[in-house]
Amino acid sequence: TGHSMGGHGALVAAAATRRFAAVVPVAASGVVDAKALQGIAVWAFHGKNDVIVPSRYSEDLVQGLRSRGASEEVARLTLYEAAPAPPGWPSYQGHASTIPAYATPELYQWLLRQRLGVSAPSPAPARPERSDM
Repeated sequence: TGHSMGGHGALVAAAATRRFAAVVPVAASGVVDAKALQGIAVWAFHGKNDVIVPSRYSEDLVQGLRSRGASEEVARLTLYEAAPAPPGWPSYQGHASTIPAYATPELYQWLLRQRLGVSAPSPAPARPERSDM
């Protein structure tokens, strides 16, 4: 999981490594091609009133996953009509969707139900130690 640029980073890490069964981007500041996330569960959270990152980013991401066959359970989206501003940043109205997102008990239950698919690669083998050091 990650928030804003961290939400985008979480999506990139999940898509690039295929080592995560699920990813939870919150007000992600960028998207990843839905094809790269196939087989990875995504639950995106975003404030519709976010003045920093438009909620369209999360909406387009989840729509892209669903158009590629992901179910509503695997590609989830929670939009808040009025997400708060981050503490200390009152002009960032709507950008603290982390507050209600991380207070969602079902999120943690959902995360624990996710499993890596059989198509996920195995971890890379450990590098052999160099004997010349």
